[in-house]
Amino acid sequence: MMPEFRDKWMACLLPVLDEFVNSYRGEVNFSFWQTMVKLRSTGGGSGSHSFISGWISILYPYLANGQANILRPWAEMFFHGPESSDFPATTSSVPCDWEYHGTQYDLHFHAGIIGFTQDSDTGSLEPVLGWSATHDPNSDPESRLAYLEREIVEIRKGHPAAETKDGEEEGEEEGEEEGDRNAAVRIRTMQREVKQLKRALKSTADS
Repeated sequence: MMPEFRDKWMACLLPVLDEFVNSYRGEVNFSFWQTMVKLRSTGGGSGSHSFISGWISILYPYLANGQANILRPWAEMFFHGPESSDFPATTSSVPCDWEYHGTQYDLHFHAGIIGFTQDSDTGSLEPVLGWSATHDPNSDPESRLAYLEREIVEIRKGHPAAETKDGEEEGEEEGEEEGDRNAAVRIRTMQREVKQLKRALKSTADS
């Protein structure tokens, strides 16, 4: 990490960590904890934009694309933040080809933070490290495209109001409405990947 960026990050991070320590001591800053994370939407129609606001993004100095996150003091993060798809994964993964009885399987090994445990006496949370292996039959672009299109259809079936939640003015986000907004974010993320895959497949076919 570059020193100048490290210093800027630490200036934003240390006050957040101080609030963790204060809460452990019983000095709870409710305003701080109430601004941890919130899903927000702006604009409407094709110009809509959803992002995650709150000081949670201060814990991510770098985004999924490798670029540095735009950081501010935690009290100023309530109306700013990256899109949900920009957050880096809490696990790392590597592809692996497994040959079993003459058949090759496309696998991925994953390792990192896979969950949390809570101490029943103190109520404190602790991250859990672990690993897993998954079968990835959608490694080729055609299979991945078909999978994404099926997933979008299924999400729309479960959340028929998801499309309309995308560009609405902010209001109540409890219960079904919050689920619809989250579904809308997932649909848009998948639709972007679908467009990229279609362009790549068309380019390959034309060449």
